Amino acid sequence: MLCNFATLRSRLNLTPHVVGFRAGYRKNRQTMSDGFMKQDIDLSSILSPEALAALAGLAVDRGVAVEGQTSSTEDLVGGLTQHFRDTKIGEKEQVFHMKFGDIEFDVAGVKQNLGQTLDSTGLTIWRAAEHLCEHIMKDPSLYKGKHVCELGGGLGVVSILLHKLSTAASVCCTDGDEVSIELLEKNAESTGCVVTASDDGEDKDARSVNVNMGIEKLYWGEHDEFLAKYPHTIDTIIAADVIYEEEQIEPLLTTTSAILKKANPANEPKLILAYCRRNVPIDRVYECATRLGLQHKLLSGDVEPIVEFTLRENKEIETVFR
Repeated sequence: MLCNFATLRSRLNLTPHVVGFRAGYRKNRQTMSDGFMKQDIDLSSILSPEALAALAGLAVDRGVAVEGQTSSTEDLVGGLTQHFRDTKIGEKEQVFHMKFGDIEFDVAGVKQNLGQTLDSTGLTIWRAAEHLCEHIMKDPSLYKGKHVCELGGGLGVVSILLHKLSTAASVCCTDGDEVSIELLEKNAESTGCVVTASDDGEDKDARSVNVNMGIEKLYWGEHDEFLAKYPHTIDTIIAADVIYEEEQIEPLLTTTSAILKKANPANEPKLILAYCRRNVPIDRVYECATRLGLQHKLLSGDVEPIVEFTLRENKEIETVFR
């Protein structure tokens, strides 16, 4: 059976982070003993073509392999293993200064050139997030009175910007990775988007969505609990650079569809997706969206567009997860 980079975690034997993709999507577990992969497995036979291509690209980026020269999968893995064993944790840390118009703030994360080597790519900032922020700044009034939810929010840059603009009625940033959530919470607090309780005994985790930015853990395709507990009907979803493999598309759009179906049609519910060209053609996203009863409209860009998705009327949505 083909698998993706999640399987490489134990093969590379790195702690705590190795190679992975944007959190929010819960990967299928491979059959392993205690989570460890047997060393005699031929990785080239179980990794998907997309994962192999990404692995080769990562090796070139980190100086482990030379572009244009053919290396075995085992050599690439071995080289990357040694490379990350030599990388100190402290060298990965970075504070990003963000500036969009008159709004400035800092967020903590991991150096951008190390982002794709982590168990969650949500631990750094990618260009699509900045593109989406720039798009929002062109007309912040489009979010006036909206209840916004970000999927795969990572460090929370886009959600923090929206919260600071004070146009949306509420902003909730979600992610599926525990480490990303921890960084997200710290960034939300350091930027003033989440004010923790004082010493008056109030529950530290109790958040007024109208005052504080909501932060929730959410796996795509496993959204029932989130929808049941979230106090507002979400009418605007945002996501930036969240698709790294084709198997992520259906869970992402299934959760999108479920959220939009709960919204009031009068509020024009939508998903605004900032797409980044990686291993998945945007046409695959469009095909899945159409099958799930979503229609799309190009808002800006071409190769790496910002796209709006809305529900088609009178369309019976397929059940992807049975």
